[in-house]
Amino acid sequence: MSKSKILVSTIRTRLKILYLSIIAVILLYITRYHRGGKEILNSNKGFSSCQHTAVCQDQRSSTLKGQFPAEYTFQILQRYRDSILLEMKKFHPPFVLLTPLSNLDNGWEHVNYFAAEKEYIEEAAVIFAMLDIDVSSFSRFQGHCEIVDVGANVGYVSLLASVMGCHVYSVEAHPKTADFFEASIHLNEFENNIQLFRGAISRSFSGNLSFTYELNGIYNHALKPGEAVSKGVQAVEIPILQKLSTLVLSRGIQLIKIDVEGFEYDALLSVEGLLRLNDVNFIIFEWVPDRMRKRAIHDDPENFIKVVQKHEYSLYYTNQTKISNMRAFVEDGVAVNLILAIHKRVDRKFFKRHSDWTSKLRKILFSN
Repeated sequence: MSKSKILVSTIRTRLKILYLSIIAVILLYITRYHRGGKEILNSNKGFSSCQHTAVCQDQRSSTLKGQFPAEYTFQILQRYRDSILLEMKKFHPPFVLLTPLSNLDNGWEHVNYFAAEKEYIEEAAVIFAMLDIDVSSFSRFQGHCEIVDVGANVGYVSLLASVMGCHVYSVEAHPKTADFFEASIHLNEFENNIQLFRGAISRSFSGNLSFTYELNGIYNHALKPGEAVSKGVQAVEIPILQKLSTLVLSRGIQLIKIDVEGFEYDALLSVEGLLRLNDVNFIIFEWVPDRMRKRAIHDDPENFIKVVQKHEYSLYYTNQTKISNMRAFVEDGVAVNLILAIHKRVDRKFFKRHSDWTSKLRKILFSN
C-alpha cells in the first residue's frame, strides 16, 4: 500500500475516533443534566439553548419586566418555558441550579444579580470562613461538614455547601419550590450530599399548615389560622414535620440557616434539640420582627432572642458589628437581611477569616 493511501486511511480512522468521542461527550452531558428532575423538566417543554446570544431577548418570559440586557455576566445552560438552568461557578467548583423565572420579578437585572451569585454573598462568606478554606483558593473542603438549611427555597445555599464538601439537611415546605430544588439535586448528582425534607415547620409539630400557592414564586409563606389569601393566590395544605432533632440524627451539625418568611421562631423551636446535641457554632437567620409579629405571634421576636441567648450565642450584623442593645434590636422592628448568631466557643480567628472572605467575594462579584 502506498504512503498516500496509508495516510488517508490513518486520517479517516482518526476522524472516526474524534466523531465517536464527540458523540460520547454529548451523550454524557445529556445523561448528567437530564436524568433527574424529570417532572420539572418535562413540564417546561419547548426549551431552546440560550448561551450569550441575542435570541434570549425574543424568548424572554412574559413574567419578566423590561428588555433582556445586551450584556450580562451569567451563563444560561438551558432556557425552558417557565424556568432557566443556570451554571454557578463564580468562586467555587461549578454546579447548576434550576430556578423559575417568576422568582425574579424585578426584571432581567434581578436575574443577573441572582445568577451572578451576589444575592447570597453573606451566607457564602460565613460558610467559607467556617470551613477555614484558604482565602487564596477555592478548593473543596476535605474535612467533616454538616449544615441544616431551613427554608432552602430553590436550594442555592444547600447546593453551594454541598459542592464545597458538606452534607446538607434541607427543609422546604412549598411543593413547587421543592420540586425545582429536587430537580437541581438530581441534575448535580447530589443525592448523597443533600437530604431534602419536604414539609412545613410549626411549633405544633403535627397536622397541616396552610400556605400561599403561587405556581413558580419563591415568596410563598404560611398562613395564620383564618388569614385570607390575596386575590388570585391559591392556598395549599402542607404536612407539618416533626421536630428536626428527631429527623436529623447526626451529631456533627456546625451551621443552621433559617429563612422562613416570618416563622423563624417556629423553626428555631424545631432545631433547638440540635443545638443541645451538636456543637452548632453558627446560626444564620433573616430578621424582620414586624413580619414575625404579623404572620406568627406578637411575642415571637422576643422569644426568638431569648432562646438564642439561652444557648450562649452572641448576635452580629454581617459586618461583624456586635448587637448589644437587645431591647432596641427587638422593638425597633428594623428589617435586616441577615443576622449571624455565633456561639461563645468559636475562636476569634473566625472573624478574621470571615472578614477576608467577605472582602474577597465582594471584589470578585462587584469589581466590574
